[in-house]
Amino acid sequence: MKLYIYNQLLVLDCGLNALFGGSPFETYSSRLGRHYATSRAARVVADIIDWVAFHLAGEMNHCKSNILLASHYEGREVLE
Repeated sequence: MKLYIYNQLLVLDCGLNALFGGSPFETYSSRLGRHYATSRAARVVADIIDWVAFHLAGEMNHCKSNILLASHYEGREVLE
């Protein structure tokens, strides 16, 4: 059941990123982590996601820690 929930959250995470104009191969968490230092809005949303990830999974700095995980997706083209 935990794997199912994780997969659903991952789909939601990538789907949100694609919905807001990002790559469907990168998670929204990773995108927020990359923009954390330059955007106040990204900081606010990332802090909320980090809080949820900490309380659900005990993971600290979720958004920043996922930047490196998504780095190998950069440069992929999206088929239109």
